[in-house]
Amino acid sequence: MAVRSATLIPLYIQRIRECLKIKDKSIRRNTWKTLAEPVSVLLELSEDSDLLYSVFSDEEFDLFQTLVESYPSESTATHPAARRESAKLSEYASVAALPSMPWIPRGRGSSTVKKPTDSRNLRSVQQIPTSEFFGRILSYQEARPTSDTNNFPRNLRVPHDDYPFVQSAGCFSAESEAHVISWVHQVALQTAVCLLHNTEPGSKAWNVGNATSQQGLSDVVFKSVSNTKGAQSNVNEQLIAIEVKCPWVLPLSEMKEITKFHNGLPNRSEVKLAREERGSSPGRQKEPEYTTAQRVLAQVYDYCKEQKNHFFIITTYEYWMFGVFSQDYSLATVTEPLPYNHQGTTILQCIKYWLQSSLFLPGSFEIPE
Repeated sequence: MAVRSATLIPLYIQRIRECLKIKDKSIRRNTWKTLAEPVSVLLELSEDSDLLYSVFSDEEFDLFQTLVESYPSESTATHPAARRESAKLSEYASVAALPSMPWIPRGRGSSTVKKPTDSRNLRSVQQIPTSEFFGRILSYQEARPTSDTNNFPRNLRVPHDDYPFVQSAGCFSAESEAHVISWVHQVALQTAVCLLHNTEPGSKAWNVGNATSQQGLSDVVFKSVSNTKGAQSNVNEQLIAIEVKCPWVLPLSEMKEITKFHNGLPNRSEVKLAREERGSSPGRQKEPEYTTAQRVLAQVYDYCKEQKNHFFIITTYEYWMFGVFSQDYSLATVTEPLPYNHQGTTILQCIKYWLQSSLFLPGSFEIPE
């Protein structure tokens, strides 16, 4: 057994145990499909020891055995060395975790300041359970699989040991927001769009690029590229707002706060009243202010309404949050922040699914009423 696998055994056991706890059979089945390597390693170890009996309860062990027998192809997937000999594009997105982005904080970066107003109508934020989000991705992937081909697009920029012919984007260490945007755009988004174009040939009229309005819109958008050369893209042709922040400006703790705004964004009057209740001096009449997380959400809200789209992504490259506003923009549904190197269901798969959903393809994530 490889040393790498040995060091990952505790993590493998934890991931399998989490899968066994999922009650919904469909979601549990799709989650199980992401655990090919962990299950394969544990099955290999169990041939010479009582490992499975020692780490699982009787109920967990019985369910583990049932899943192995029910879905043998997922449980006995070939190891990376074997995959390297017959690399398929259909497998690439499920194993290619984003590479690490080295960064050095250099100031606060460019930031659009958003203040409380009485015009925003965001009254609730709900979180999508991560297991449900991943289950949806895998169900959609089964319905619309990537072409099983050895011919890889040239623009893939997420390297992996099993795919030595995929070149890195060659981005430098991130020292500014512009550098982080380069990593997000050239590494993650460009690769996801390549995979999308393979699965959905009709999507080739859409690509990621800079927002084109003269007003302050999101850093990157998923937009139509079918208009004539040199013509400015209409905001109605922009499907996803992708807001990029430096990891030292929007740390994980602040991103997590976005999922906790169960009452939405407070308006100007509510923020002012809350400040007065905290005992602020009436002699110092400062303008009501948002927290960092509230400012980011307000920024994305304004951009989506301006661009007339509903889907959005908030990312520092290190963490990714996928969200969608309801038809009237009163509700935001978001995932928890997901790390760039997430295994099982990769960020590439998440991005591709969100791009597909913005195209309103059958079986994708629907905009809440």
